[in-house]
Amino acid sequence: MNSSRVVDQFVTISLSTITWGRSATPLLTLRTTEFTERPHVGQQHDHTHRMGLLLAARTSTLTDHF
Repeated sequence: MNSSRVVDQFVTISLSTITWGRSATPLLTLRTTEFTERPHVGQQHDHTHRMGLLLAARTSTLTDHF
């Protein structure tokens, strides 16, 4: 299962799964679009960034629920 949705012009949410052994692990990713930051101490030029957050959940080997 893989799906992405643009929430607004700045944030994208993605939901996918990866498989380790016999269990699937859901992944939720929140990601901003690239943005330009002005130079600060020690930098001479504008530079770009993208920020994000990755959340993953694994089920216990002893139970079938989170």
